[in-house]
Amino acid sequence: MSGEVPDETTPSSEAEDISLEELIRVFLQKHPHGLYEFRLQKLVYLAELLSLAKRGERITNTEYVPYMYGCYSEELSNTLEDLEGSLPTMPEMKRGKIVTKYQSDGEEIKVDSEIEDIVESVVEATSGIGSEDLGKWSKKTDLYSKSEYAETMKFKNYIDNSNFNLREDIIKLGESMEDHINN
Repeated sequence: MSGEVPDETTPSSEAEDISLEELIRVFLQKHPHGLYEFRLQKLVYLAELLSLAKRGERITNTEYVPYMYGCYSEELSNTLEDLEGSLPTMPEMKRGKIVTKYQSDGEEIKVDSEIEDIVESVVEATSGIGSEDLGKWSKKTDLYSKSEYAETMKFKNYIDNSNFNLREDIIKLGESMEDHINN
C-alpha cells in the first residue's frame, strides 16, 4: 500500500532472515511430542516480544490480531495448513472438537544463534504453563489490550510508545522470564 510506513520492528536486512515456516519448524523440533496450533500461536507471539526486548526487532513480520482467546495470526494458521502435507500430523479430540497436533518431520532447521536462544528461552519458560494460561497471558499484554479487536496489532507502536510495557508484559508470564530478557 503506498504511503504506508514500514514497521521498523520487522527483521532488518542485516539479520539472518527466517521465515514463519522455519520458526514453526524450530518450535516443533523443541517439542518432540508435537504442538497444537493454539499453543504455537502463543509461542510465536512470545518469541516476537522477547526478540523485541532483546534485539529491538521482531523475528518475522507475521501479523497478529487480538481475538477472543488471545493473540491470533491468520498467516500462522495458513502456514500450518500448508505444512499439513509435509509434517506429521495427528488429529485428536479436544473438548468435543477435532484438532490437529503438528510434529517435527525430523529435519533439523538451523537458525541464527540469537533466534535459537530466543526459542530456547520461550520453550524453557513455558514448559510448565498450560496453553489456556498462555492464551490468558497474551490477552494481558499491552500490545493486545491496546489494540482494536480483530485489527492488526502494531508492534512498531508497542516498541516506540513508552505507554507500553514490553518488559513487564514478558515478565507477567512468570518471574523466570526476567532472566531470559537479561541474558
